[in-house]
Amino acid sequence: MALASYEKAKSVVALSKSPVFHHQYSSLTAAISNLAKNERELKRVRQLFKEQWLEYFPIRAVNHFQTDVVNIFRQHSPCLQDPHYRHKANNVIFGNKPIGIGYPLSLVNIADFSSSWSVPFDVQRVKSNEDEIEVGASQIKQICESDKFKDALNINAADSSYGVAKYISKVNDISNLVNVIRLRHGNKIFESDLQN
Repeated sequence: MALASYEKAKSVVALSKSPVFHHQYSSLTAAISNLAKNERELKRVRQLFKEQWLEYFPIRAVNHFQTDVVNIFRQHSPCLQDPHYRHKANNVIFGNKPIGIGYPLSLVNIADFSSSWSVPFDVQRVKSNEDEIEVGASQIKQICESDKFKDALNINAADSSYGVAKYISKVNDISNLVNVIRLRHGNKIFESDLQN
């Protein structure tokens, strides 16, 4: 209603100034819940979001990605499906354990250094029976092997939690991918003996 009736709005945020703008949390939940009714429709919606981002972040000869995991905490949500115990930094109550209840999201962001923007390009919720490092590896592999990115050089930056064998061994054979991974202090690197 706000979109149709408030012509003065120059941005999506400006629609909130409309007198007929209905701002309720249930409206947001309903909009998100009705994006897709099944897994097939959800896959299509994700593809539409990717195509939308590629209008603002066109595919280049060299593309920059960033892979990471973000924890979403929902400790007061009794109906949360598949809850996880996750590390929670900055726990402000003395004596509490640094853990919270929520779920992890594995993100592969696409970055544009000329504009200093980095946006989530591929987002996947990590299930309790999955490993977040392996989910990240499958995401970046799927992106690099897709028709849109297979002819480009893709550079992926990741933090020290990805500097482990179970990640590196899964992405090492991707010919158009260069990983820039920060290693933990004290990690030992051994070069393979290729002369034998």
